[in-house]
Amino acid sequence: MDRDPRPGRFLLTGSVRADLEAATWPGTGRIVRVPMYGMTVRELNGNVKGSSLFDHLAHGEGPSVPKDPPDLGGYIELALRSGFPDPALLMSAGARARWLEGYVDQLLTRDAVGVEPGRDPARLRRYFEAYALNSARAVLRDGDLLGRLLDTFVLAQLRAERGGGEGTATPLPPARGTWPL
Repeated sequence: MDRDPRPGRFLLTGSVRADLEAATWPGTGRIVRVPMYGMTVRELNGNVKGSSLFDHLAHGEGPSVPKDPPDLGGYIELALRSGFPDPALLMSAGARARWLEGYVDQLLTRDAVGVEPGRDPARLRRYFEAYALNSARAVLRDGDLLGRLLDTFVLAQLRAERGGGEGTATPLPPARGTWPL
């Protein structure tokens, strides 16, 4: 770094735990954070060279409709597949479910306690399970709520397609009540 200070030569990855646990941060003024998004449906389907929605719009074209658009069950499958590369692309449905369960478990048992010590991880897990079950029931009973949930899924896809770097188009508005996929 000291011998050749050109930017863009390194990609640093790591845990956000350093933000919570480190007494000092040696990256100030040296590191630029880039938001990471889950893979888009286009990427999950292996169509990385295909035109994105934004490419179509930039050329004055409307969005293309898939030959076989998903129904409600298909949208739910896409959302549950996740946008993490390994579970979405390399794992069976059962292995993916275990991986995602471990991810949620890590958030609720370790990360939440790191943010606010003294939290009871088992109680927090029960709360989130009850919240998820009640939310699912409400979504399935309320067509408007289901529509807003699908809008949130679509906005998450658009955010990932658009990226978040400097010089990109105007940021998308935050979706109400969004949860990372």
